Amino acid sequence: MFCKNCGKEIADGSKFCTQCGYRTESAPDVPGVPVEQPVVQEVPVTPAAPMVEQPVVQEVPVTPVAPVAEQPVVQEVPVTPVAPVAEQPVVQEVPVTPVAPVAEQPVVQEVPVTPVAPVAEQPVMQAVPVTPVAPVAQEKPKKKKTGMIVLASVGAVVIAAALLIVFNLSALANFAKKTFSSPDKYYQWVEMQNVKDASGLVSNVYGDIHDQLKNMFNMSSSGEYKFELGEAGQEMLSMSGFAGVDTSWFKDATLKFDASTKDNAVQANLALLLGKDQLASIDMIEDMKDGFAIYMAIPELSKTYLGIDMEEMSGMDMDYMTQYFEFIELIAGVIPEDAQVEKLINKYGEIALGCIDDVEMKNGRSLRAEGITEKCTELTVTIDADTLQKIAEAVIEELLQDKEVEKIIYKVCEGLAESDFEDLDMEFDMEAEEVYESFIEGLESAARNTDEIGDYEFEFEMEVFVDGKGNIRGRSFEIGDEWDTVEFSVIAPHKGKDFGYKASIVYDGEEVAVAGTGKDSGKKISGEFAIQYNGASICDIIATDFNIDEIKKGYLNGNFVIKPSSGINRVMDMSSVSSMLSELEVEVDCKTSKKSMEFAINVRTGEDDWGTLSMKATQGSGKKVSIPSGKKLVMLEDEDSIEDYWDTIDWDKFLDKLNETDLPSEFVDMIEEFAEMDIDDLVSGMSFGGYEDIYDDYYDDFDIEW
Repeated sequence: MFCKNCGKEIADGSKFCTQCGYRTESAPDVPGVPVEQPVVQEVPVTPAAPMVEQPVVQEVPVTPVAPVAEQPVVQEVPVTPVAPVAEQPVVQEVPVTPVAPVAEQPVVQEVPVTPVAPVAEQPVMQAVPVTPVAPVAQEKPKKKKTGMIVLASVGAVVIAAALLIVFNLSALANFAKKTFSSPDKYYQWVEMQNVKDASGLVSNVYGDIHDQLKNMFNMSSSGEYKFELGEAGQEMLSMSGFAGVDTSWFKDATLKFDASTKDNAVQANLALLLGKDQLASIDMIEDMKDGFAIYMAIPELSKTYLGIDMEEMSGMDMDYMTQYFEFIELIAGVIPEDAQVEKLINKYGEIALGCIDDVEMKNGRSLRAEGITEKCTELTVTIDADTLQKIAEAVIEELLQDKEVEKIIYKVCEGLAESDFEDLDMEFDMEAEEVYESFIEGLESAARNTDEIGDYEFEFEMEVFVDGKGNIRGRSFEIGDEWDTVEFSVIAPHKGKDFGYKASIVYDGEEVAVAGTGKDSGKKISGEFAIQYNGASICDIIATDFNIDEIKKGYLNGNFVIKPSSGINRVMDMSSVSSMLSELEVEVDCKTSKKSMEFAINVRTGEDDWGTLSMKATQGSGKKVSIPSGKKLVMLEDEDSIEDYWDTIDWDKFLDKLNETDLPSEFVDMIEEFAEMDIDDLVSGMSFGGYEDIYDDYYDDFDIEW
């Protein structure tokens, strides 16, 4: 016979298919047993415990277990029949409840069936069902990590490639431009990068000046100048003209300043310090709101200000000065912004470069300076009179239709037209439209005469050396004629972070150069360089952390040591000069930015420190200036006003404070003698109506009217 489920041949009379476990029609229905129930676990059947002898024994049939369906890796589990109990009146065989089907698993676990506890003695034993075992939860197969490893490897390669592209983007761009462009187009592209650097520098410096003009009457600055003497400097001071005078007290002095302008008023404060002790200060205020007056106070002597009306005393015309300041403010408000300047430089620089088409290119040229060699592309650029004519024509053509230039001209003219500077003898009565029309007419006239440029005999040739990333590493050219020629050359080949440098000017066979080697980190350079004359070094310059990014903005940052070179004696015939000068070193440390500045200059010879001069300052918005009045002010009008101010001075307090400082007693005694002078003697002969009484004797022979 054949199985109706899978079609396999099975023995006649079989209750189950040995291949798939399907129950045949001749098999009796067994309650609780599913027709097709795969078994994936080997479940041992624990035999029932022997029963105590009973009066009546009935044999209970054991429910057969369905055959196991065919599995990828499953063995057919045979059901062990319960052996009959020998010589027992009645032994009940406990039927085994079939185990619920378990899903196919790669690994089959053996789950034991809990044995049934022995049944107490009964007249008739009933079959006790065994509690079915819960199906075992399917164990998830462990995923192989091969896919993750492959993905991680691919990701790492992609990231590395991306980083390689980013870090070599300039090299790729340069390669593409050089390969797929003509020599002139390649030169224009390379040179334009330098034009952008130059425009950034110019616009940044211009912007700083513009801001200072615009905020001339709304800005402040503060800082100090400090001079410190080293041991060598103190020894030199004691041996100088101060022979016989003890100067050991002088180690450092500081001049502090704080100035502010706001609302047509200026205030400046200066303070002199010896060491950490402040000796004296002076506070000056200029009031230009109504007229022109100056107020001055020395807080250590008196808190009272001495005021002078400059218009009344000197006859100065303050309207002229006021309008002058207003004119500066107006100009600052109408001239172009720094961003406009940068944009215009880039625009017309690109137009001019686009007219240069005589360029020859040679690859693999060696550029060498101070032992460093780099392979570069050499571009020989020739500019003649015809090229200059093309440049002039292209620039004029663009200016004629440049709306940005038109806006600038209109803004300047309209701003000036609204002003009134009669006292400055300045009148701006032209309309902006008329000014712009005159500008256009001038351009058109120049365009008609550009042919004259091409008539000149002019030719300029320049060699430009470009590295693999499009950076110009050097350029050289000559200016002059066959009788009188000046050669210029600047080269800086790189090898990794190392670079050589030489900038030279050769005239009439004489060469002056700056040459040396250093390291370039990308933003800063450090190195040792020398100023040379005909190959002999006369001065060494050691640069440390010189910020090349900030110098493009006009800010000097870095450390420099300047000292005489060994060749200076031969060049300048300094054999008779002492070794002290040959060992002289000047160190300059600079930190500058838009709003701050710090400089320190130190002088030393070998191990001997002579002294340091340092300067620092910061800039900010203007602060309100308080104009003195009332009891805090004495206006200088006559001799009595001098006496009134003299009476406000507390000389004793001031002298006591000086005695607590390191200032020598000789200086304190001199100030004390001045303080003891009679005020009448000080103002004797002064006339506040004029100065003739003071200088009558001196000017008797001159025809001068006061």
